[in-house]
Amino acid sequence: MDSGISIQRDLFEVAQSILICRERYSGSRKGWWSFKPPQYKEWLDLSPIEQVAAQSVYTQKAVADGMAAIPSDRKLELSYVDFCASPTEVYDQIREKYQSRGIEFSTEYTGNKCFERNSSVRLDQQDERLLRDALTRFEAEVSAGTVI
Repeated sequence: MDSGISIQRDLFEVAQSILICRERYSGSRKGWWSFKPPQYKEWLDLSPIEQVAAQSVYTQKAVADGMAAIPSDRKLELSYVDFCASPTEVYDQIREKYQSRGIEFSTEYTGNKCFERNSSVRLDQQDERLLRDALTRFEAEVSAGTVI
């Protein structure tokens, strides 16, 4: 890979959003939504909460592994919080990174001045606990190198 941009977001927020999107777009938590990591077929017998936790952790790992292979002068790692608070500044950082490589951006950012970041817990207490526990379990699995 020649270059890359990654926006990091709180893992619980990612997983919660995916779970809510499953309900919104397929009418139930069982319908898959977003990326399918290579291991996803191995998770089909898990509960939807466990599937979403695994999907979030393994996707984050794949992105981190990919970004690690890119030289630092050719990558930009950004915060989702910063993006929501000031997309203009993030756009400027992206533009500067590309301009440093001789790629010209001819337009200024004309989008929203900020985005609402919904960091609230939108699950009931039991589902929140189950999701946090599953995230912890899959993070430990990835950290231990026992990746499925």
